[in-house]
Parts: sequence; structure tokens; C-alpha cells
Amino acid sequence: MKINPAAGCRTEKNASSVSKTTSRNAAKHKSSAAGALPKLDTFERSSARPFGGQMAAAGKRGLHLEGGIPSAGELALYEPDEAEKDGIDWEGIEQYVSHINVTLENADDIQRSVHHTASLYLAAKTCLQHQFSGREDILEEKMSKLDGLMAQAKSRLVASYQNSVGRFYEQAGNPGAASRLGQEFSKAIEERFGQIESLAKEKGILGSKEEVSYPHLSLSLEVMSLENWIHNPEAEASSLKDLEAAGFVAKAAVSMDPNEWGMMSDGELGIHLALQYMKMAHTLGHLNISEEMSSLLLGSFESYMGQLSGGALTHRKDTADPYQYTLKQYREHGDIRKAFLAGAHKYLEDGFFSTFITAPGGTGMSHATRYNLSISQFFNSLESGNSGDILKAIAANGVYSMGAKINSETEHHYDTVL
Repeated sequence: MKINPAAGCRTEKNASSVSKTTSRNAAKHKSSAAGALPKLDTFERSSARPFGGQMAAAGKRGLHLEGGIPSAGELALYEPDEAEKDGIDWEGIEQYVSHINVTLENADDIQRSVHHTASLYLAAKTCLQHQFSGREDILEEKMSKLDGLMAQAKSRLVASYQNSVGRFYEQAGNPGAASRLGQEFSKAIEERFGQIESLAKEKGILGSKEEVSYPHLSLSLEVMSLENWIHNPEAEASSLKDLEAAGFVAKAAVSMDPNEWGMMSDGELGIHLALQYMKMAHTLGHLNISEEMSSLLLGSFESYMGQLSGGALTHRKDTADPYQYTLKQYREHGDIRKAFLAGAHKYLEDGFFSTFITAPGGTGMSHATRYNLSISQFFNSLESGNSGDILKAIAANGVYSMGAKINSETEHHYDTVL
């Protein structure tokens, strides 16, 4: 049935009605060429009625059927097979996969992204295998869909890690680092997927004969992963943890604001940068990062500080000497505070220790005291395990200008020590 959309609902004109038209309309009809378009207030049938004479054109009350209702064979409605319903949140998984992305903002938390991806996959896989164990054709089709989504998720994780973290290390003087780190990340993802599945079976989360819902299972897997790896300070070293540390170092480096460095003397700048390096080295040791990875991360961190300072660590002796001397003290004694004080006493004037500067809150203290406070804040953050606070302590923005928060009790203690 061909209906002109401009016509609205009109009844079809039959032969008798046409014969009763006025002479004016008849004349117009005769003057029309063969095959002329119908008038806008009529329609012409383009095919036979699908249900014989039962379908009538619309009247004022709309379309209607005359006679019996067509049989089921003529009007078939689709209803999904109950046996094919799986309870999987496919839309949620697809949305997650399409948005997953590693940037320098979240590169220090890639384990959580990998764990969430693994939890979704293993929960869906287990539910599908349990529900369609006797219908291999349906199971194969659904697993193919799930595997395809997980392949996309892994690919997006690796590619975005290369383009953010990998690019940082290449710019810091490590050609080929992006590709190398991307390959390591891909292997680490597969390894962690296997570890999560094995641990879940060991704990009875997977492998149970009882049917468990997809949301409950995915949540259980994620909680297990958090407790065993992320929130466990004694978690074993792993390549995924090393790669997350690489993200942390890159994020900390680009968080540094060199604007206040221009207010420092060359010697003060050397001490300041040495303190940032020591905090980073101590953090990587605390996290139990492998020696090989630590070497790459610290070398890149140092190189980036050199670039950010305009080459001060290599081309300005008055900055490079106190920097190297302070680091030497740290390597010999392993004590950040002692190394800082040794470097400061050797290269900086007495005013660094004795001249009081008034902070925005009205608190007065010397620069030496302020740096000592920053060291204390760093160790407190490390002890609490707050990665955000650790990163801020390493970036050390506002230390020289005394813009950070001050603990009055700690301030009094270090004024006494100094």
C-alpha cells in the first residue's frame, strides 16, 4: 500500500465516487497526462492487500480490520528465547570497554583497571559456562562476543599506556621505551588475569556448582583482587606493579611546577632537586620495585628534572655540585634528612637556617624548617599509603614559597632541632 505522507488519513476513492465528481474536476482529470501523480488527498494501492479484503483504509478513527484476525502464520511477533537469556550486562561491558583509557592522570592506578576488566570477564565467562553447559552452540556464540570485547579492552589499555607513560619515558631519553613498556604491559595483563582466576578458584569464588548472579560474582572478584594486591602492603613484586610505578613516576614528574625554582639560588635549587630525587628513590624502595625498573624510572626522573630546570643539573656547576653531593650522602647513609642537612650546611648560607619567612597563615619559619616539615609530611604519607599525598610530597610544589599546610607541633620540634 503506497501512502503519500502529506495526505494524512483519507479513504481510498472507488470508481463510483470518481464518476460523481464535478465537471470541473473531470476536465482537470482528462487534461492530466497518463501516469500523473495522484492528488495529495488520495492514495493508490501499490500491491495487493496483504490480508485479502480484511484491511480497510483509515477512517476518522484510524486503521481497522474487518473480519477475523489474521492467523499467527501471517502475523509473527518475535519474542526472545528464554533459554538464551543470560543475565549479563552486555551494555555495561561494552560501555566500559569503549571508555577504558590510561593517561598520566590515572597511570599510577593501572592495577585497578586491570582487576576490574578481569573481574567483568571472569564473572561473565563463569555465568555463561554454567548456564549454557548443555548448549554449546549458544555458549560458543556468547563466548566469542565476550572474548572479542576483552581483546578490545586489553588493546585499548596497552595502546593508551604506550601513548602516555611510554611517551614520557621516550621524551626523557629512552628511545623505544613506549614499545617495550607496551609489550611488558600486555604480558602483565595476561599474567594477572590468570592469577586472579587461580586465586578465585582457590578461594571457592569460581568453580562452585551453585549458580551465582553476574553482578554478585564480578563484585566478589573485584573485592578479592583489591584485598590481595592493591590494599595488601606485603603483596609480592610483579611486573604489573613495576609498570604502575612507572606511571606513578611519570605523573609525579609532570606534576612538578618549576615556577618557584626561579626564586632559588643555584645552590638551593640543587638541594631542592636532590630532595625530590631522594623522595622518589625512597618511595620505589618502599614499594619493592625491581632494581632494573627502578634504574629506568630514577634515571628518567632525573633527566626530566634536568630538562625542566633548563639543564641546571648538567650545565650549572653551582647547582650540579650540591645536587650530586647531597645524593652521595643519601647513597652512603640511606637517610634523607641527614643527606639534606649535610648538603644544605655545606653549600647554603646561614640565612637558609636563620632567616624567618612569614607564611600566608602568619606562621614564620626558616626555609630549612620548611624543608624539614616537607620531609616529615612525605614519611607520614608513605606510612599511610596515600599515593596522592606521596605524589604531592615528591612534586614539592609550594615548599620554597611555603604554600603547603603546616603542622605547628612539628614546626616547633624542628625549630628546636635546628
